[in-house]
Amino acid sequence: MGKRDSQRTHKLRRCTRADQSAGIGREVGYGDPTDFKNEGLLAALAYANEAVTLCPEYSIVSDTHKLLYSMAVQSALSSAIKYKETYPRSSPASEAVQTTLAWTKSAGEKAAQSDRANISGFCTELDDVFGEKGRLFPNLVSSKRA
Repeated sequence: MGKRDSQRTHKLRRCTRADQSAGIGREVGYGDPTDFKNEGLLAALAYANEAVTLCPEYSIVSDTHKLLYSMAVQSALSSAIKYKETYPRSSPASEAVQTTLAWTKSAGEKAAQSDRANISGFCTELDDVFGEKGRLFPNLVSSKRA
């Protein structure tokens, strides 16, 4: 790094309401949940599960959840098998999948709890993220009021 780079200053800005809302259902570091090729989908599903426990006016749409969860587990298993083929001394693929399921579940739950505590109107945002026309996963949750 040159002298000029080390003298550069950076301005930090606070998250706006829109920034906070855009992050609902996404866990930093897990990739794009709509990619279906990483742990982001598993974390998003765990997030939605936890969100409906925090916002009792919503419930999980079980058919959508089962389909997405099945896709996520298949992707995780496929990745674990490829990893095992590359690194034969690694732990068994089934064990790796169980580990992945456990830590993405924990991460998703913690993210939902944190968002609930820090984002005013969190529950009303669930419809925009996971509801009928949700921007992340449509039809994953439904309002019990509907």
